[in-house]
Amino acid sequence: MARLTLALAFLALACTGPMTVDPFGERSTARLQFEDGATEAVGQLLAFDPKSHSLDILIELPLEQPDNVEVFLIPPSGIRYQVLGSFQNCEVDGSARRCPRRLPALPTETADAWRVEALRTEPSGATSIEVSVSWKSARN
Repeated sequence: MARLTLALAFLALACTGPMTVDPFGERSTARLQFEDGATEAVGQLLAFDPKSHSLDILIELPLEQPDNVEVFLIPPSGIRYQVLGSFQNCEVDGSARRCPRRLPALPTETADAWRVEALRTEPSGATSIEVSVSWKSARN
């Protein structure tokens, strides 16, 4: 049943914007684009099965992005899960900053499209942020 729900959610998202899904690796990626002077960027991720899977999150952003970005995952329930509020525990690799984060299994959430929001407190130049989520069985 979870696979059918996932397939239906994927079909519903097919025309909603840039998003990639690895159907075998249970991974979904959203690229959020800040326009020049914008303070908000949005995208969508496809949630696999948050009731029995934890979320391994990787947020990648350019080094020139100031430390004024917050990233949230928002499931259909409307609860806002903040996954980035500072660059603490982030790694610098070449011209990018990579910030691994994790959320536990969320037994009240559903497999569906989740909104991803990135907010910056001060407008600056155009840039993009990539948010990838891998779904790992919480039973392991």
